[in-house]
Formats: sequence, C-alpha cells, structure tokens
Amino acid sequence: MKKKFLFSGGIYCGFFTDKEKNILPFFMPEEAGGFILLYDEKEKEHGNEYIESVILNILKAMPLDLVEIDIFDYSIRKRFHYLSNLKSYGIYKLFNKSRFTQEQFSELEDIAIHRHNDLLTPTNSTISLYNQESKFKEKYYYLVINLDDYPDDMTRDKRFIELIEASREAGMYIIAFGDKSVTLKKKESVEFLLKFYPAIEYKKENLYINRHNKTERLLSIIQKHELHVCCLEDKNMELSKEILDKLQNAHTKGDEKDFMSIPIATSADGRVTHNFTLGDKSRNYHALVVGMAGTGKSTLLSNIILGIAEQYTPLEAEL
Repeated sequence: MKKKFLFSGGIYCGFFTDKEKNILPFFMPEEAGGFILLYDEKEKEHGNEYIESVILNILKAMPLDLVEIDIFDYSIRKRFHYLSNLKSYGIYKLFNKSRFTQEQFSELEDIAIHRHNDLLTPTNSTISLYNQESKFKEKYYYLVINLDDYPDDMTRDKRFIELIEASREAGMYIIAFGDKSVTLKKKESVEFLLKFYPAIEYKKENLYINRHNKTERLLSIIQKHELHVCCLEDKNMELSKEILDKLQNAHTKGDEKDFMSIPIATSADGRVTHNFTLGDKSRNYHALVVGMAGTGKSTLLSNIILGIAEQYTPLEAEL
C-alpha cells in the first residue's frame, strides 16, 4: 500500500538552543502561511543566503514534482546562486519584470480559484489536507518576494490582496524579504503583508521573531524555556548538489512508470532534455497536437514517430 504524502508541519527556518545547549529544529507553523524576513543593509548578503537556505531545505524535504518556487525579484544581479542551477528543471522560476509578474499572478489566481471552488471541502479545507486523501496530488507554490524593489501598486491591487488572503488554503506560501531601512518605508504595502505574516529579524546569524497572532504560542514557548533562535547553517552548495542528484534520478524512482518516453527538446541552455511521455507517472495517456500553420506540428510528430521507432521494438510499440 502506498504511503500518503503528508505536508510538513511548517517551514524549516532554523533551530532553538536552550541553556543546556540542547538543539531543536525551528519550524514556522504551517498555519502562518509563510513569513517575512527583515535585515539591516550590512546583513543583506547573509539575508540572501538565509532565504536561499530556507528554500533549498523546502526542496530537500518535498517531492520535487509537487513543489514550485516562484521568485519575484526586480533587481538586476543574481541573488540566489545555487537555486539558479535548478532553473532549467522548471521548479525554480524567476519573474523580474512587472509584465511577467502580472501574468504569473493571474495564473496563480486561476489555480487558487479552481482549488477553492472545485477541490476544497469542509473536511478537506486546505490543499495539505486534500493531498492526504487524493490520489492525484496538487502542487505547492512558494512565492518568494523581494520587498525592496517590489512595486507598491501590486500590493494595493484588490486581486493581489484577495490572492494573499486565500493563498494558504490553496497551497501557496509567502516568503518575503527586505532591507528594513527600505522596506518599512513602504508603509501601505508592508503593513498589509505584516498583517498576514509574522516577521523574523535577522541579526548576526540570530533570529528574532516579532509578535504576531500566528506566532503567539511559539513565542510563549520560547519565552518559557528561554530559547535562543539561530538561523540555518549555510550548506547551500551541498543542498543544491543533493537536489540536483534527486532531480536527475527521479525518473528511476517510484512504483509508477511511463510506458513511453521520447526526447523531443532541450531547455534553452541545453542542460535538460524534455520528453514526450505517456503513462501512469506523467498521468498522460493521449495527446493532441495543435498550432498555427508553420509552427512545427509535422516536425514534432515526425520526431515522436522516429523516437518510438528508435527506442522501442515491434513487440513494445505498434504504429
């Protein structure tokens, strides 16, 4: 009997130490729906590394076909050096222009509407609960937002506000971050997000959880046991390699298999091969090829036919 996929109890953010130097993992509760990291200008690089560590630990813990990391960051320089290695695999996506951000939020909005109206019920009121019971699992989305240069007009948009309000139940979690001296000046947008998500302040590799209605119980435990909150260790290089190995070996794992898999394309950088697949693992059993004249439908079909002829014997496939 297959095990049900259970969503973890929260986002792994660091660890606690007590007076006796005992160490316990620190998870931001799943009910919080995410968090906001604030840091000083001089801690910017460490703050970036910390956010990257949080995301890499999410990818390490989750089935990779059930998670997507959407980064909304309008800065020019690369921020997450190890996460960028995963971009070709489609689980890490970067949106660095307002037009692309609007398009992605529209897509996320459609997903949230579908999930709230067609999947969620009083007994399965979140996607986490839904995935425990359903054979067909829904993907989790982590929206990572750089608040320093994120446009205020987005956070004032009614549709954005409604998406945020409905996000956690729909399986979407927010991880926002920014320089305090810049971010807190954006009062309207930041106050809106701070209303929904607890803030963590990063200071010299230590974490300070600000008071919020979603962290009251956590803060009372910290105070009662005099716990010290430390950030994650910087193991980003090792985590990135582990996740890459996991991605490359994914097709050999699991009981479900595709009965056909034909290479038809590569990613833009040529590092990843994309296959046309049919079978139990991909949940695809039929295909319809459509497109305008001259867009390559016949070439694609020819490549699929040639691929079948090259990879399968007449006993395995009949055309």
